[in-house]
Amino acid sequence: MKAQTYKPKPIVNFIVKDPKTRKISKSAFRDRIVHHVIILIIEPIFDKGFIYDSCANRKGKGNLFALKRLDFFIKKVSRNGKIKGWFNNNQIKGYCLKADVKHYFEEVNHEILIKILRRKITDEKVIWLIERILANTPIGGGRTTLSQRECLSVI
Repeated sequence: MKAQTYKPKPIVNFIVKDPKTRKISKSAFRDRIVHHVIILIIEPIFDKGFIYDSCANRKGKGNLFALKRLDFFIKKVSRNGKIKGWFNNNQIKGYCLKADVKHYFEEVNHEILIKILRRKITDEKVIWLIERILANTPIGGGRTTLSQRECLSVI
């Protein structure tokens, strides 16, 4: 990486049906180590800009934190968990949106992403490394299949 000769190994894609069909992309173990190193560098830069209730892949904000925040907001909009009754001056009307951007990581524009990253990251070697990872392609054009045991080892 110091000499900027690092090249990630091709990504392996496979399909999992658990319960819905999803495509999983698996990087080689050595590349996942590089991914973690990048996270150690950029996480402190970006984490402070996230809203408090953003939970995905953040330290101390796993499933339990998300469930506690959901419970907090349910109680806030439903008279401490009591769902029956009309809204009154002591209640707050609330809404919940659950969304998933289909194929987000496959469709995100890498040029725009790099421009956004450059606003906060000035180290060109870090940007170079991120660009190498983004440019990585799957084995066989994305149609690689793994054995059931290999699939389970990824998950």
